Amino acid sequence: MMRLGFLALACSMGAVHAATSPVTSLLDQLKGQIVGNSIAITNGTLTTCEPKQWTYYKRSAPYLSVHFKHFSLGDDDVLTISSPDGNETHKIDPPDGVTTFSSSRVPGPTAVITFTPGSCSPDNFGLEIDVLEYTFGDTVMKEDVCGGANQNVAAVCYKNREGVDPKVYTSSFAVARLIKTDPDGPRSACTGWLLGSQGHLMTNHHCIKDADEANRTNFEFMVQSPTCDNSCKSLGDCRDYGKEESIGSDFIYANEKYDYAIVKLRKKPCLLNGKYGYFSLRRAEPVEKEPIYMVQHPNGGGKMITFEQDIDNTGSGASNSGTMPAIVEVVNDENELGDFWTSYFADTEPGSSGSPVVSATSHQVIALHSNGACKNSGAPSHLIIKDIEANNLGLPADAFA
Repeated sequence: MMRLGFLALACSMGAVHAATSPVTSLLDQLKGQIVGNSIAITNGTLTTCEPKQWTYYKRSAPYLSVHFKHFSLGDDDVLTISSPDGNETHKIDPPDGVTTFSSSRVPGPTAVITFTPGSCSPDNFGLEIDVLEYTFGDTVMKEDVCGGANQNVAAVCYKNREGVDPKVYTSSFAVARLIKTDPDGPRSACTGWLLGSQGHLMTNHHCIKDADEANRTNFEFMVQSPTCDNSCKSLGDCRDYGKEESIGSDFIYANEKYDYAIVKLRKKPCLLNGKYGYFSLRRAEPVEKEPIYMVQHPNGGGKMITFEQDIDNTGSGASNSGTMPAIVEVVNDENELGDFWTSYFADTEPGSSGSPVVSATSHQVIALHSNGACKNSGAPSHLIIKDIEANNLGLPADAFA
């Protein structure tokens, strides 16, 4: 169940567990939605305590960021990334101990990195920018849309929707957009959500499978259109309305069979939960025909809520037959990836990987969306809980309900 509330400032760390051994599987073919790429940089080194500025350009790129191979500055040294006109500027200030990461994004096609020296105190002072990262102009793809129309709706549309529990909207606060930079260049987007009150986040194994990928993933909350429209369809859209809460994360565990991963964000849990709340995994098994909704970041764009499904849901070529509340269609469903899936006709798209499938009555998570092509499928919560407890991951009690 998703809960909102302010917590005490005492925030503990959970144990770290190794990922399960890789298994050759069709799950290996699942990837986050590709939303950008990168270019190697050879002139991004700082070794002296002197003011310096770098300017990078990528034609037609809507948004730019840079990746640091090495970062070690003094507390009073200042490094920023900005647009050339200075209208958007972000201080580059990673958490203590983080030396390899990606910066915040600024509008393209030009990004300016500016260093203003202070004491330049660390013994290993300096930095190295090794990659210029850029987003594609359009990443929208129509996949896994079940029926004649796409029922993914901007999250804010459910803020005061007649006949819909207000918790459908407030629960969506706990859902984040994940942006991962891959070593070979592409940038990919997935969805994840806060699990329990200690700063843990759940997503798919095919989004984050190990500590390296956890460190290369940034986590953004409340990236959504401020108005009830479809203006936020691509990576970078609604950037002014979201907040990057964690640069990288600490890997806890991942399971390939059930396609889930757990990380811990690099921020005090109380600061996250006080603003966004959190979800709990339901112990009870999903039930066929029970009403559900999904919260997701399709195509790496703004947050969407899927509360309804098409009546005629035979595929994307189906007639526009009207809608009905989204429901669980089949439990213990079988596809080429297994025979344990919970399936539904709620629409998803590339980038929706890792979305919570939520009970519309209890607002507890009943499945973790993983794959599909009408029907869509997720690993049921009771099997995920069983695996979590078998591996003694030490999650807080409120991660389960």
